[in-house]
Amino acid sequence: MNTNPFLAVTLSLLLLALTGCAGDDLTGAKSLHTGTETPNLSPASFKNIPDVSGSWTWTESQQLVVSAEIGFLWGLDDYPDDPIHLDCTSGGELELEQNGATITGVGSQESSCHTPNGVSTPTVPFPQGDEALGIEGHITGRAIHFEALVGDGFYCPYKGSLRVSGGIPTEIRASGRCEIPIEVRPLNGSGISFKAVR
Repeated sequence: MNTNPFLAVTLSLLLLALTGCAGDDLTGAKSLHTGTETPNLSPASFKNIPDVSGSWTWTESQQLVVSAEIGFLWGLDDYPDDPIHLDCTSGGELELEQNGATITGVGSQESSCHTPNGVSTPTVPFPQGDEALGIEGHITGRAIHFEALVGDGFYCPYKGSLRVSGGIPTEIRASGRCEIPIEVRPLNGSGISFKAVR
């Protein structure tokens, strides 16, 4: 069978172009935790992904609206307001590993919360100490999407961007949200602002 060389080259270029487009496809499998989309990247596109593996120092701030019924979790058994508004900060060290576009990590976490009028909560119900924080996610270009393990099998989704200097990522900034799946309402985390530097 005779093959038209021009047609063969054209089809090869078309397939190559389609393969290149697939490298930027964000319609991959969904996360088992939050249902967020994970990328379907071709190995050729890995060379353009910034490498975030290594040690980072992270901080986070968030606002919580908590039912007085569970105020005891923060040591606010007899607090007069219902719901209770809290401003919380967290931080620690984070160690990230990267395989292509996929990132995983574990880190320490120390947290504190206070009411708008400055009353510090005696306790916080978030995991504390070494390896209290788990991270898994992916990178697309300079965008980053990840989920943080904040309790027993419960994840909060984040999305943000990388700051790159000289080809090396030096800062991660992201925003997140948490909806705690318990019967008592309200307990919503909003305005979550995450930053990591190295």
